[in-house]
Amino acid sequence: MYSPAKTPLFPASTFSKHFVAAAGMITAALGLTVLTGWYARIPALVQLRPDLVPMQYNAALFLLFSGVGLCAFRWGQLRLAQVLGAMVAVFAGLTLCEDLFSLDLGIDQFLFHSYITTKTLHPGRTSPAAAICLVQIGLALIFMGLRAERKWRPAAIGSLASIVIAVSGAVMVGYIIDLPGTYGWGRFTCIAPHTASCLALLGAGIFVFAWNEGRKINELTPRWLPVPMGLAVLAISLIFTQALARKEAQETAQAVKASAEGVGSIVNVAMEARIRSVQRIARRWDFSSYPSPEAWENYSSDFPDFVSVEWIDPAYIARWTLSRSAGRTGAKQELVLEEKRRTAMRTAREWHEPVITGILQLPQGGSGFVLCVPVYSGGTFQGCVAGLFEVQPLFDRYLPPSFATGYTITISEDGRAFYKRHLTPQPANEDWIFNSTVEQPGATWEVHVWPGPALARKMDSSIPETLLFAGLFRAVILGLIIYLAQKSSAQARKTSILNHELERALAEVRKLSGMLPICAGCKRIRDDGGYWNEIERYVTQRSEASFSHGICPECAKSFYEEGGLEVPEEILKAVEKHHYDPLPVKMIRDEN
Repeated sequence: MYSPAKTPLFPASTFSKHFVAAAGMITAALGLTVLTGWYARIPALVQLRPDLVPMQYNAALFLLFSGVGLCAFRWGQLRLAQVLGAMVAVFAGLTLCEDLFSLDLGIDQFLFHSYITTKTLHPGRTSPAAAICLVQIGLALIFMGLRAERKWRPAAIGSLASIVIAVSGAVMVGYIIDLPGTYGWGRFTCIAPHTASCLALLGAGIFVFAWNEGRKINELTPRWLPVPMGLAVLAISLIFTQALARKEAQETAQAVKASAEGVGSIVNVAMEARIRSVQRIARRWDFSSYPSPEAWENYSSDFPDFVSVEWIDPAYIARWTLSRSAGRTGAKQELVLEEKRRTAMRTAREWHEPVITGILQLPQGGSGFVLCVPVYSGGTFQGCVAGLFEVQPLFDRYLPPSFATGYTITISEDGRAFYKRHLTPQPANEDWIFNSTVEQPGATWEVHVWPGPALARKMDSSIPETLLFAGLFRAVILGLIIYLAQKSSAQARKTSILNHELERALAEVRKLSGMLPICAGCKRIRDDGGYWNEIERYVTQRSEASFSHGICPECAKSFYEEGGLEVPEEILKAVEKHHYDPLPVKMIRDEN
């Protein structure tokens, strides 16, 4: 029967065992502290500063489970570690799905209702960055608790831990250098700095385990090290790339916003100038009952961009009309007013203030508006002074090409644009389109500003893409360097072993060197113990040499002569040439 309590600990040094246990205990303690802060309503235990995002309740609970799971594994409770890891992976994965698919599964505040929502999109919901790290930590705990050893297990666990360390490390660096894109992904909840610290500590503890399990006794580093190192560099590059892209987009949006606000201010200034000019005419009734027709022409200097100025009495009859194109017309011309102008005149009489009509289509073409200023003489309503203005030349005067160069500017009413300057297609990035509202008496105008294609190309920096490709290149190069370094180190160790074996062999060979006591008659050699040994046996015991017996030409000649046989010609020739290569015994037997 398998007993988790009796499972041996992973083979590791004392330091690594203590480090894994310390990482689990510290993380569990911090998670429990934050949970206590939520229940006791102590904000100082939940968020580091009032302006920083708090550690969410669920995140603290997941960190507590992860820390306890790591401690359980350290002391051999593998089943408990796997159960806690599965719980963390499942619930963190569901939280991540809520953000990705805009769901509400009811797990954000199922156990606790959060009351601190600083920089929090959904109260109680763990940030996407923390959820990704927690899913990987949960999977790592499941793999660590497997009963049988797997060759792929250390590499998989090390890769998961390296990504956790990379993501949490990038978050902490982002807080230090004030780069919000690292800890705040889009519109989602930011990850708290102490959450990132706990995740980094957990990742380090898990990585230490993978390092010790995957490294062989004669290796300095595990063979799979290039993979997690490359993944870590890639993760860091992705995070900083999107953070830099987001920062540039925000800076561009701020520039567009500043230009749009400037346009709105200029529109207000232009309209205030027109209102004051028409009001100066209306005030003449305070000094005379009726201005003379000749006096109207003196007022034209106040309206360099007017179409016409007219006085409409309470009966909607144009008493005098001064047109820039046709000059002054006669009196008592009945004027058929359109509904917008009638409405503006009634509103001006009720409010006792200037009122602007909606945008009108002018008979001569183009768009314009009428500014109605009520006229009172002795407290009696005398009608309205109405100034008709064409919008295109009016705003062209106040919005010259030198202002907001490269930007498209449109002003619209009820969704219909009546003024356009340097019209270009809207950019695909909606953050580069800024809309503002200009409130005028009786009318509301929308101002839309966005950069043109040429300006957009200048604003759209290629630095984030370059950083991403550089990160990919660094990840590949780093993995290759580590792989080559490991291969070189293994080759160096192999060469060292061969050199050691060679030195040992040479030492054995040296045993045959020096003066050997050999018998002059039988040719036996005396060993260190005083025994006489055959030369073949003596050499074989002290070296790796072996013997192959033969006969030299002179001995072969003597053999034939002693037996009374005729010496073969080839033996005689060998003796004459002093060729002492041994002749095989088999050849001599063939001769016989």
